[in-house]
Amino acid sequence: MNFMQSLLYVALACCWSVVIAIVVRVPARATVAMARIDQVQAKIDRLKANTEGSAEQLQKLKDEKAEIEKDFPELVSLIDELKARIAEARTQAGPRLWVVSDRWSPGDKAFAAHVSNPEAAIVRSGNPHAIAWQAGRRCLLWGSTARQASERFAARFPPSRGWMISPVEEIKLERRWGTP
Repeated sequence: MNFMQSLLYVALACCWSVVIAIVVRVPARATVAMARIDQVQAKIDRLKANTEGSAEQLQKLKDEKAEIEKDFPELVSLIDELKARIAEARTQAGPRLWVVSDRWSPGDKAFAAHVSNPEAAIVRSGNPHAIAWQAGRRCLLWGSTARQASERFAARFPPSRGWMISPVEEIKLERRWGTP
């Protein structure tokens, strides 16, 4: 055997070791690549499913929006009608009872009086409610006696400032809250 032949054998042995290394490594790398391909495909499938679900959800939302938009003009007209009815009811409402104080003690009774301030000074002050106070309002407060109620009215609406208070009268109220 000469030198060339031994060199050829060594080269073939090296080639075979490279070939064997490649043959051993390639399937392992191929397995890793296939697993990665499977992962990517699964992710693609999930994204497609989400997209299809989102498309269905988007269509449902569009349908719901169209239904709401269809009902909207009817609701606006209903609101306008109710506002008109409220305004009409306010104009037709009887005299109001203004609550001066909602403080009460056990055993107190409801008392009402007509309170007005005919002095022109409050009318000239620019107060938009001055005309109503000039005409007078029926007011309510609580007291154990008519005398105590008169004193409370006088304290809240001092006659020295032009307030006029009619005689206090006990009134019966339908109570839907705690009993005074």
